[in-house]
Amino acid sequence: HVHSYFEDAGSSPQRIAQAARANGLSYIVLTDLSPERLLSNRLSQHDWPGHFIALPGQELMNARTHMNALNVRADVDASQGEGSWIQQVREQSSADHPAILMLNHPSHRLQTASRPESAYFRSWWVASQYQEIGLVENCDFQTWFDFLNRGRKLICLWTTDTHDGTNYM
Repeated sequence: HVHSYFEDAGSSPQRIAQAARANGLSYIVLTDLSPERLLSNRLSQHDWPGHFIALPGQELMNARTHMNALNVRADVDASQGEGSWIQQVREQSSADHPAILMLNHPSHRLQTASRPESAYFRSWWVASQYQEIGLVENCDFQTWFDFLNRGRKLICLWTTDTHDGTNYM
């Protein structure tokens, strides 16, 4: 997933989608602060069924958690707590249009936990408390293995979370 200049990156959603498609990617997810804004700026015009899809998403943060809502079309109220985020994404999801929350780069590694913004990275508790969370991005292996060994199935993806995708594609 990447960000556009609607959040904290330097490129437009259109330029990011064009770069991804030109470089042979099958899809891209833009996780800015407003999927509605991405869609109103014609993100979906870059969809090419069967070949490429540009998905809108939303980055959600509070003092305790960092997550992304993937494939949402309406803004999730980020001022609410994690349980509300889950409910809002669930309401946007259907068989024809699946949407999901992804926990962002949680870690319990000492070098990460000692950072001043450590709460931002130490959000594994969300996966413990909410069974609806099944997708985690850039996680630390030890904690992931601990979850798996306790029977808690989580898919961990390693993604770019890049803030200027056109420079890397």
